[in-house]
Parts: sequence; C-alpha cells; structure tokens
Amino acid sequence: MPTNTDTYSSSIVDAVRAEMGSQKKKLYELAEPLGLSWPTVSGRLNGHKPFNLDEIAKIADFLGVTVDYLHEAAALRDRSARRSEPTEAARITPPQQDAWAQPSRSRSRRAS
Repeated sequence: MPTNTDTYSSSIVDAVRAEMGSQKKKLYELAEPLGLSWPTVSGRLNGHKPFNLDEIAKIADFLGVTVDYLHEAAALRDRSARRSEPTEAARITPPQQDAWAQPSRSRSRRAS
C-alpha cells in the first residue's frame, strides 16, 4: 500500500503501470532509462517517493508517449477516485445487527 497520500502522485504511478501493462513491458525495465537502481524505482512505483518531472519525461520517452498523455491519464484516474469516495451521508450509517452475533441462550420457561 502506498505511503504517499498525494492522490495525484499515486495516479501518475497508476498511469505508468497501466501503460507499461498495455505495452507488456516489465517494471524493472524502467531502471535503466531513469538512471536509477531497481530498488529506487520500486520505491517510486510503490508510492514511497513521487516521481519528479524529469523522471516522468524519461518514462514518457521510454513508453513512446507524451508527458501530457501521462498527466491526462493521471488526472482522469484522480477524478474517478474522487468520484468514488463515499459522501458524508453515506458514511453515517445506522448501527446494524451483527450478522455473526450468537443467539441468546436464555429460554423462557413454559408454564406447566
């Protein structure tokens, strides 16, 4: 799970992962064009540190797409993520009976 809470940075990572998947490129192949070690690239892809603009430009060159394409894909993912967040009214739910609650063991005595 990413530790970076910036949704746009995580959207950029998602856009890069999606484009690499569609081109059937391996994630470790990013290390050479970026001039970084594989653990550093892995940390960026896992959201520990965001990609900077120069790295995004190198990734776009590696993938054969424009930087604008990656930014548009990230913005689209960011908008869809915000749309899927629950509203305040949806977060406040009345308490429900626990589906896994054990039945009461007490029985009323029958009149004889």
